[in-house]
Amino acid sequence: MKAKPQHVLNDSIRKQKIKIVGENLNGLVLNLNEALSKARELGMDLVLMKELNDIAICKIMNYEKYLYELSKNNKNKIGRAHV
Repeated sequence: MKAKPQHVLNDSIRKQKIKIVGENLNGLVLNLNEALSKARELGMDLVLMKELNDIAICKIMNYEKYLYELSKNNKNKIGRAHV
């Protein structure tokens, strides 16, 4: 069973104007369908980072890998706190 996403992603994003942040596509402004197509083309997810008025700031990333790295970092922090 997959965990519920901690962020809004892919088809759950409601803004129609998307500004991409991150490597290679930084600053690119697309409509929602174009942004979703670009993410799928890259085999990744479109992840909402922030909403500003009529635009959604999104990042294209491997969301499951991001969550894995996040959980790994949190475990390392907890382990070091008990030393």
